[in-house]
Amino acid sequence: MSQKTCRLHLHDRLKKHEFEHALITTYNFGASFFEDYALENFKSLQDNGNISVLLDHGQYQELLAEATENPDLFPKLANLRYLLHPIRVPGVFHPKGFLFAGKKRGLRLIGSANFTQDGLGSNAELVAAFDFEAEKNEMALPLFQSAFRFFESLADRWPSEQLRSNLNTLLDDVPWMSQPASENPDPDLPALLSNLETPLWINWCPCCPRRPRTFRCCRGSTMPGPRWWIMSFRLPRPKA
Repeated sequence: MSQKTCRLHLHDRLKKHEFEHALITTYNFGASFFEDYALENFKSLQDNGNISVLLDHGQYQELLAEATENPDLFPKLANLRYLLHPIRVPGVFHPKGFLFAGKKRGLRLIGSANFTQDGLGSNAELVAAFDFEAEKNEMALPLFQSAFRFFESLADRWPSEQLRSNLNTLLDDVPWMSQPASENPDPDLPALLSNLETPLWINWCPCCPRRPRTFRCCRGSTMPGPRWWIMSFRLPRPKA
């Protein structure tokens, strides 16, 4: 898998292919944008009959509170056209990842973008895109399957009869989601890690070829305009 960085137009990617299933995690959710624009204009959602959106419980409550003052913001199609399922955690539910699947094709988007008008449009976001096509481009299959297992774990921890039904429908309709992965996976394929069971740091360290000494990450600024900061942390040496 080639490694390259390029400008990704999320609207174009979401308008490119049709899919029958969608699993979305987002911290913040733009209900009006989703219902009035995304469902109408994104080919990945237009005729998609199995859409699940999982969002932070606090943001869900704020969405409902704002809708009492402005009815236009109320998610009118929630649990009719798509499932809207809040997740309550001690902090915030913060993963942002979109999984689209059909019988032969899949699209996985993961990064910093919420499923909002700004997150998919004007914000400075960092997003990776992965494609799957049966018998043509299957290198990213392990990433799709690990993402689906993550959604299954969410359904186990925060039960919803409709969410479980949607996951089972996807699994029944998308044969490649459960097919055996290649015995020689792409070494450049990233691993999907979560902190549902253990902290991210504990999950991440075994993936490194040797003990890391420096950790760098990038994050967006809250200042006006698209700005990014690079943060570097020097890690302590292990005790003798």
